[in-house]
Amino acid sequence: MRSPATRSPKSSADPLDGGSFAKPPIPNFFYFPENTFSPRYSSNFFTFSMDGFEFEPDDEKCFLAFCQPSVHAVYKIKVKNGRDTRIVRARFREILALAAEVESSPATLAGPTLAGAQPLAPPKTILPNIEDDFVLKRSELLGDYLDKMFRWASSRQGFPQDHPIAYFLKLERY
Repeated sequence: MRSPATRSPKSSADPLDGGSFAKPPIPNFFYFPENTFSPRYSSNFFTFSMDGFEFEPDDEKCFLAFCQPSVHAVYKIKVKNGRDTRIVRARFREILALAAEVESSPATLAGPTLAGAQPLAPPKTILPNIEDDFVLKRSELLGDYLDKMFRWASSRQGFPQDHPIAYFLKLERY
């Protein structure tokens, strides 16, 4: 003779009983170079490309008693995050500040040590240089630098949503 089947009481986590399931952890962001990226990837994958530059005016600057209007270059970074595409605009100094934040972020420091793997930024200049050839070359160097930095940061099992790179590139999940 078989015993009647017993049922356990419903768990409070059962959504049919007014409870809710715990949310799964949010996956980290991962970088793919542009030539291997697909818009079919989910929103925790991203790529970028340098999309040119523009000059924007600064306040008037004075140097050795000579005053003149001045401009600075703003680099345009095209970011693809899942199916979303956006342009992030950044000055050279903002990219250098990002590099410093990435180096000291808890997510970076918690990862395995990759001695000497942190890429080096293009060199700064003493005086501003707004010649088109110089800014175009610097844009190419920044593209290579960001590619290496994103690969380096992603090599540590990606990086979380509150990582400096995610903020800088305005990465979002849907």
